Amino acid sequence: MLFLKTKKSKLHPIGFDVYPYTKKDFTYFEITAYKDLIEEVLSAVSSMVLPPDFTENNFKVIKKIVSEEIMEFYDNPYDVLNQKVDQFLYQKNSLALNVAGRKKSIKNITIADLKKWYKKYYIPNNMILTLVGNINVNKTTKLINNIFHFNHLPDKTEKKKKISKIIYPKILTKPIKFTNYNFQQAYLAFVFSASGINNLEYIYNILLAELLNKKMRQKLENSGLFYDIELDYHQYLNAGEFRIITSCDKKNVNKITEKFMAFVYSVKISENFFEEVKNYIRYQFMLKEDSVDELSSLSLYLLAGRLKPLTVEDEIKKVKNISYKKMREIKKKIFNKNNCYFFVMN
Repeated sequence: MLFLKTKKSKLHPIGFDVYPYTKKDFTYFEITAYKDLIEEVLSAVSSMVLPPDFTENNFKVIKKIVSEEIMEFYDNPYDVLNQKVDQFLYQKNSLALNVAGRKKSIKNITIADLKKWYKKYYIPNNMILTLVGNINVNKTTKLINNIFHFNHLPDKTEKKKKISKIIYPKILTKPIKFTNYNFQQAYLAFVFSASGINNLEYIYNILLAELLNKKMRQKLENSGLFYDIELDYHQYLNAGEFRIITSCDKKNVNKITEKFMAFVYSVKISENFFEEVKNYIRYQFMLKEDSVDELSSLSLYLLAGRLKPLTVEDEIKKVKNISYKKMREIKKKIFNKNNCYFFVMN
């Protein structure tokens, strides 16, 4: 409802578009705007989010759109596999849920249900507003309070919200299988639990992910067994994981499993290669200064946990100070058979 074009059009007269999306733990609006128009942009965002158009006609339109998105979701095997993995790993957490929901729940939801949910969560004091750029902080803070009617901005004395702790399930010696799908190939996921953003080790994990990605593409993609392979570090406030997704012929599942496991546990990263990739990551952090999405989305997680976001300069310094020995220790701690969940879908 919040993403309707009739609402987004309020930004068009001043020449900017809003890019909204929904993740499992928050709804996100990103806007790039000229700093001298900050008041107009904040006013437009306020009218768009607080409150939305809760009309029966809009409600029916959105229910139809979401139902179609759910059907499209199940046509993509990678989306299905990732969702099944989430359901297994985050069984008692909202991260296990599909962002779009289930078709049955969408059908049964009423506009009264939606209004009740909105009034509970979509309120100014449950919102994190991040501004990145060359702005006058005092002036902008007054604008925010006037436009969004905040009672106060959070400070260090405010009681922290309790963040539910994520406890991963017990590691199984056998693969977790998802069957009864009509896909032509087999889809595999290897997941290694790691730290989240709350202890600021995400910088180590970002570097480790890049090191292994480059090595995997050199060694595994040329084997002829894999159709594709992708490694990502998923970071949340109080949890993190390395997730490797790939696909293959169904008859090659055992071969791929053996080859992959042997590679991950024995891969050698030379010190020269480590320094080369570390310099690349430092450069990527430098580019974050020009990326509103990178800066604001990370700040959102940190602020939600009442943690002080690192500056880009601090992040670059942390990358520079990571030693070869430290990275080898982290890799050994994370990438081992006692920390691996293996999933097969066919």
